[in-house]
Amino acid sequence: MSALLEGLFNGLSIGSVLLVAALGLAIVFGLMGVINLAHG
Repeated sequence: MSALLEGLFNGLSIGSVLLVAALGLAIVFGLMGVINLAHG
């Protein structure tokens, strides 16, 4: 059971990191109109 919870937690943590990155890129693209990859 602990392995299931660990896998679920790992999936949620990785998913949240990807979600934050996707939202950041979407906000930058929405504000600037161009994809700027120079800001990091």
